[in-house]
Amino acid sequence: MTAPLSALGRASLLVSGLFLAVLLVCLALLLRQAELDIRRELQAADSVARFLALRAADDPALLDASLTANLRHLELDWGGGAGSDTADNPLALWAAGRFADLPVYRVALADGRSLSIRVSPVDELDEVWESLLQLLALFLVAWLLCLGASAWLVRRGLTLLTDILRALQAIAGGALDTRLPAYAQPEARRLAGQVNAMAQALQQAGADNQALTAALLETQERERTRLAQALHVGLGQILAGMRAQLYLLDACRESPQQVAAISRRLQDNGEQMQQSFRSLVRDLYPVVLERLGLGEAVRQHVEQWQAQQGIACELELDAALPRLRDEARAHVY
Repeated sequence: MTAPLSALGRASLLVSGLFLAVLLVCLALLLRQAELDIRRELQAADSVARFLALRAADDPALLDASLTANLRHLELDWGGGAGSDTADNPLALWAAGRFADLPVYRVALADGRSLSIRVSPVDELDEVWESLLQLLALFLVAWLLCLGASAWLVRRGLTLLTDILRALQAIAGGALDTRLPAYAQPEARRLAGQVNAMAQALQQAGADNQALTAALLETQERERTRLAQALHVGLGQILAGMRAQLYLLDACRESPQQVAAISRRLQDNGEQMQQSFRSLVRDLYPVVLERLGLGEAVRQHVEQWQAQQGIACELELDAALPRLRDEARAHVY
């Protein structure tokens, strides 16, 4: 299984593919325009070739080497051959298919020699080849520059992503004080600011959770202390008094009046212990909520408080209270 390409490799491949596509289009357009230009040039050369073919039989001096050496697009063959000298040009195969119908004019001279005058695109093909080489060199330079620029940009982006990944890994590991530096680029600075804001929020949330945990532990400790005091001061003293009265009841079994008085005190202590136990249970969890609901339970609690404290108070409740979960109702109560 092959490894996936890196971001730099994908960017380089994309740039190279775009340049290749543009290069192929430019080559096609250049060759198309070159074909049109060559045909125009060859049409003019064909007129010159016909003129030379007509005049050469009457005036062979017209074909003097000094006069014909610099003729463009014309080839003079004194042996009568009709081959085309395009094999040395890299565009020979392309030209062979495009210009296979070029005319050849054969002339029989008065001195017995034969002459072939043919129209040749070799000169134009050389110019086209030079233009192609210049185009290829330009594209090569532009391709290398674009590859370098894309590699530089990708590396800068990867550096930013690497910094962000390291920061996120550090934050995930518990280092909530990790912060990214202020980058020069606006986009990188905004992204780093978002990461820093997230780390700041997590750090603040962690501090709030620690404070809440400490507050909950403190509240739990206070509840334990209050419960211990209530059991010791309230129920503990009542049970100690009842135990003493039971010893006294056993000692005075022969006195009916004392037995009756002690029995009444035991009943009062039992009632007091029951009330204290109910009050303790109500503080731990209001069981009345399960029977009456939040509104009625609050009203009953207010009435009991007024009866116990002797202080008048006024309770205002909506007719329909919102539906709450059990733990929420208990906290409200």
